[in-house]
Amino acid sequence: MKAKLLVVGPCQSGKTFLCNFLSDATEGTKEYAPTKGVRILEFESEFEGQNTERIDVELWDCSGDRKYENCWPTMWQGTLGVVIVYNLGHPHSQAREMDRWYSMFVSQQGLSANKCLLISNSRTAITDPQPANPLPSYADKVKHVQVKGKENLEDFRKEFNVFLHQVVTSQNDLIMSEDLI
Repeated sequence: MKAKLLVVGPCQSGKTFLCNFLSDATEGTKEYAPTKGVRILEFESEFEGQNTERIDVELWDCSGDRKYENCWPTMWQGTLGVVIVYNLGHPHSQAREMDRWYSMFVSQQGLSANKCLLISNSRTAITDPQPANPLPSYADKVKHVQVKGKENLEDFRKEFNVFLHQVVTSQNDLIMSEDLI
């Protein structure tokens, strides 16, 4: 099974870092370099259940720069799920922008809310309680994961894999129900 997931969100939210981590990619430097258009990272993921299932994953690391907006419709084709990443250090300025990402990449594409993962990303470990953040309007409909610097990256990977498995299972169920018709 092949799974194409888009990773979207505002500029400097940490999309590339998280994509590199999930795919075990080591490219790039530690300095910020904005993504130009889109980067596609491919890797395999395995799930153990009754049978071990291998999934070929394509993570499309999409630039948050609106100058690439005319390319987005091409990216939507064949997408099974969307990961929306925002910088926990700037939630107030990004709340409206996150609503726009959800509208464009999830709602307008006819994806259900369970095919969206919201990630609040902090580049450093969080030691102080965070002030109440204005979450986007759709936040209560989707799974929300917090990444706290490098301290819980393996927990994040597990949460991502649960989401990936859910998206693939949902797609397989849809294909099977269409075959029965």
